[in-house]
Amino acid sequence: MRSLYSVLALLSASVLASTAVLAMSATDQMAAKRRISLEYRHRMELCKNLPGDAAEICEQQAKGQAEMARAALASRRKPVGRSPL
Repeated sequence: MRSLYSVLALLSASVLASTAVLAMSATDQMAAKRRISLEYRHRMELCKNLPGDAAEICEQQAKGQAEMARAALASRRKPVGRSPL
């Protein structure tokens, strides 16, 4: 039983340490935001060459991918300190 507690303690410590590594500095956040913005603009430029509905679909996909990237960035900015284990 004692070894089980030590394994659980070690596991929780490693999870907490890994979430601390995911936290980003301010310069990293700004660089990631800029990269997301540039990727979004590039995708929108590619959509301009498509006809009709294909262009609209392409634009919606570009917006969705940018939103997902921003959400992933926000989750890395404020990592969760507790593990569900």
